[in-house]
Amino acid sequence: MENSKLFQVCEQGYNCSQVDEYIAAVKSEYKKLYEYSKKLDISVKELREKSASVVEENEKLTQQSAEREKKILELETALSKAKGVTEKAPAPDNGEKSAEYEALLKSVSTMQILSEEVVRENKELRAKLEAIKAGL
Repeated sequence: MENSKLFQVCEQGYNCSQVDEYIAAVKSEYKKLYEYSKKLDISVKELREKSASVVEENEKLTQQSAEREKKILELETALSKAKGVTEKAPAPDNGEKSAEYEALLKSVSTMQILSEEVVRENKELRAKLEAIKAGL
């Protein structure tokens, strides 16, 4: 862009009002770009903070998931051992069940309930983790 084509030439040089209008337009555009840049910087900062918090939450959920999977494995192991014991020690033939047998059945039942609860919570945590991953 040549200056001779941008402004009219008057007796004492370029037309001052045209130059002033041009400078005002340039300032206005610069101000718009500056404000846009500031907004982008703020957005980037917010997104970085949000990303850091999501990464931290993801790590916590992963750790919780691992802990729950470990508990499930322990419960399943205990349950299989308990089932093996109950199969080896059937109830007495006389129709009466021993106190030990009853306690063992109650223990197995409790372990099954706990195992089901841990599995349910683990599924919920996995769903949350997948939702977080999808949001990134």
